[in-house]
Amino acid sequence: MFEVKVIDFKNIAPVDLFKLLYKFAKPLKKWVKSNSGSDADAEDVLQDAMIVFYQLINRPAFELSAKPETLLFSIGKKIWYNQLRKNKQIPFDTLHEDWIITEEESEQFERESQFQLMEKSLVLLGKKCADLLEMFYFKKFSMLEIANKLDFRNEKVAKAMKYKCLEKARIIIHTKTQDL
Repeated sequence: MFEVKVIDFKNIAPVDLFKLLYKFAKPLKKWVKSNSGSDADAEDVLQDAMIVFYQLINRPAFELSAKPETLLFSIGKKIWYNQLRKNKQIPFDTLHEDWIITEEESEQFERESQFQLMEKSLVLLGKKCADLLEMFYFKKFSMLEIANKLDFRNEKVAKAMKYKCLEKARIIIHTKTQDL
């Protein structure tokens, strides 16, 4: 007889959660590619789905009642259907009502994608980049406030640094994705 290991998703570190979710990525990526998507689309949908998954499990009232791979796949399908509809690649009336995502949800997915980019790479970016991105995306500081707090000459320097930090984060995420 074997023992089933139960994972407490609410208390798992974000980096460990994303590593775990990548193990469930193959079916979702394959499905996106078989439904008019490219490799890049599949990766984008996966990352967006992981962010939504993370946001869902961290809601106080949320209880995971399905397998994590099932939830990730369902979220990914909704995201991809919404993207296809948005790009007018499939007619609106061919979508099942349950899969239609409202504009508000779509905006939330886009915001969560930005958060996911940061969460996965903050640890590897270095303190100054991590602080800058945290101030901008999580604390909603202006570029002027960030420049003052991080001792940059002005807000243009802070903005340029933010761009460099995001590029570094993208490289880190791309490299980590290839490793898994």
